[in-house]
Amino acid sequence: MIITTAKILAILYAGLFTVFAVLSGAENIDGVKGLLLNLPNVAPWLLVWVALFVAWKSPRLGGILFLLLAVASMLFFNSYKEIILFSVISLPLIVIGILFLIKTKNN
Repeated sequence: MIITTAKILAILYAGLFTVFAVLSGAENIDGVKGLLLNLPNVAPWLLVWVALFVAWKSPRLGGILFLLLAVASMLFFNSYKEIILFSVISLPLIVIGILFLIKTKNN
């Protein structure tokens, strides 16, 4: 149950921010060209998808990757300075990472 919860949370988190990153700057240029020009904003969120893929195969390694992504997000977005930003960006990564690690500890 814990591993399923971690996977669902990771999919929702990665999906939400990926869609937001793709669409956030695309309104300035119409059509597919706007989406393609906005792809660099998606790159950081692709790392979350990579961590999820790794966690699917190896929950322990995936949990460690999610915790590393949490630290990276705190430094990149300076989320440690703002509680709301921290709660939205970094805390979910911490929770997901811990859930994957709890699953591996119980086995």
